[in-house]
Amino acid sequence: LKEKLTQEKKLLDEYTKRINSFQKELSKAEQNYSAKEAQVAQLTQACEKTKVLVEQTEAEFNTKLSESAFETEAAVTKALMDQDDFNQLNKSYEDYKDKYKTLCTKLEANKADSSQLGRIQKELSVLQEKIEKVQTDHEEELEKKSQLQEEKISFENKIKKVNQLTKECEQLQAKNEALFMLDNDVSGRNNPKKLPFDSWVLGTFFEDVVRSANVHFQTISSGRYRFNLDYQKESGRGMHGLDLTVTDSFTGFERGTSSLSGGETFMASLSLALALTDVVQAQTGGITLDSLFIDEGFGSLDGQALENAIAILDQIREHRTVGIISHIESLQQAILSQLHVEKTNTGSTIHII
Repeated sequence: LKEKLTQEKKLLDEYTKRINSFQKELSKAEQNYSAKEAQVAQLTQACEKTKVLVEQTEAEFNTKLSESAFETEAAVTKALMDQDDFNQLNKSYEDYKDKYKTLCTKLEANKADSSQLGRIQKELSVLQEKIEKVQTDHEEELEKKSQLQEEKISFENKIKKVNQLTKECEQLQAKNEALFMLDNDVSGRNNPKKLPFDSWVLGTFFEDVVRSANVHFQTISSGRYRFNLDYQKESGRGMHGLDLTVTDSFTGFERGTSSLSGGETFMASLSLALALTDVVQAQTGGITLDSLFIDEGFGSLDGQALENAIAILDQIREHRTVGIISHIESLQQAILSQLHVEKTNTGSTIHII
């Protein structure tokens, strides 16, 4: 772009010099033409005056000739001027005429050259626009270059910052390697069973809950079902250790709790709830759980399971109060102390039986 701009400037200077030269020659020719034209006008006026003077002189000459001693004009001419003087005067007149024609020719040539001045000026205008465009493009490129330079410096500073932080991170990691190892062990990422520490602690407590729940679960299910605590990692990278499975003594297979039916799920939930109250009360010393409330769920049990559940609740009633919310008719017959809630259009009414 700089080289192109220099070439365009040189071309502009050359055209400018040519225009200045043409203008000087035109001005000089116009001055010469004006001077010569004035001379021609003077000569023409002089010729007219001379013509009149000649006519007057001829008249006077004829008058004088008739009055003089000369017989002819030739005699008078011979007496006044010789041929050499006349030729010299005539030659001077012809020279003035030639110079006048030359000046007129030059003047026309200069006028023709001045017609090219407009074309040259137009070309100079176009050239000037090109130069201005090149200058604008050059300034834009410089601005882009400056922006890219600033971005480069910014990226270099960011890279230095990242390298510094990486180095600091490596130093902190090396300094706290023991803590990272402990964290991996506690979180379960670095122990063989992939079992987090909190899951292991809860699992230890949960073993007591499952052990107590199996007593209730086998009683309610007439010995068919029992819980198993699963410490195995199922799949992928997930941590695990508090999962339950159920062993079905009728089939001899172990299956997940999600495969239990509605009645089986209620029996399992009731067993775990009862076991949880037993374990909490046993491990907390002075804390006692004097009441237990069970909301629905008995309708999903068959007759034998319902009788087994009522038998367990009767045993619990010896130590704490058991409240059951249900619409099952057989429960109403088995439980003597009851609160009946009757709905009316003005509100609900409680009856103690």
